Amino acid sequence: VGAGYAASDIGALLVLYAFATVAMSRLPWGTLPAIAAVTIIGAQILFVVSLTTVTGGGGSPYFALYAPILALAGWHLRRYWLVLAVGSVALVEWWRGMVVETGRGGADQLLVALPFFAAIAALAHLTSQRLFEAVVAIRRDQLRTAETLEAVRSLASSPGSDPLAAASA
Repeated sequence: VGAGYAASDIGALLVLYAFATVAMSRLPWGTLPAIAAVTIIGAQILFVVSLTTVTGGGGSPYFALYAPILALAGWHLRRYWLVLAVGSVALVEWWRGMVVETGRGGADQLLVALPFFAAIAALAHLTSQRLFEAVVAIRRDQLRTAETLEAVRSLASSPGSDPLAAASA
């Protein structure tokens, strides 16, 4: 625990982080306005920067919590908001390293770990886009199949009609 902080501070942050994570997994993301989703991701980022600050700053293992946050951001946010989320993490970690730790922390995290976390976010974004496109294609195929089956049913439901005879006439 960093100077001036108690273990209860860390416990409170972890409880809030766990609560927010559970809430994030239960939210109907598709129905949220973009600003609400961005606010939720921003709150998670603030939790982690607070936690890393009170647990050793540049040497805190809690920096790794940015990976799932950015993965969620990549999955649920549009590209513009995703870039903003990754930029926010870089900015708050740079600020924490330069201002809070007075220039001695965070370089390894910013130069090594954060690019990997940004790559995770980008992969989550690409995966969600491809999945969305696949679901849309499947739904279109379902509609075409339903139309075809309805046409077959209507042809077969007329007891006196012969579709082959009508087609050749």
